[in-house]
Amino acid sequence: MTEVTQEPVTAPETQVHHPTPVQYVQVAVVLCLLTAMEVSLYYMQDHKVLGVHMTPGPVITLLLIIAALKVSLVASWYMHLKTDAHIFRSYFVIGLFGAIILYTVVVLTFSSVR
Repeated sequence: MTEVTQEPVTAPETQVHHPTPVQYVQVAVVLCLLTAMEVSLYYMQDHKVLGVHMTPGPVITLLLIIAALKVSLVASWYMHLKTDAHIFRSYFVIGLFGAIILYTVVVLTFSSVR
């Protein structure tokens, strides 16, 4: 009787290590600070800040930039897109751009109906 031996399966050498729990907490703190910035920007739009009246245009632009930053942080750290295969990142980015294009088309369509 011949005995068949199998070698143990090992991880590839190029595997990237996942973040530690401390890093997850650090990202959560950054997300909380960004959320606090968003809330403060929303409440500052009707008041003078450092002698300048905050109009809705720049406030909305800043809020969208902060929101995009938060989405990228959540996607890269908590959805593990930072450490997963490149194809998953590609699927996410393609879907994100598709959603942005669809949203833009719908907004432009309904804004021209008036």
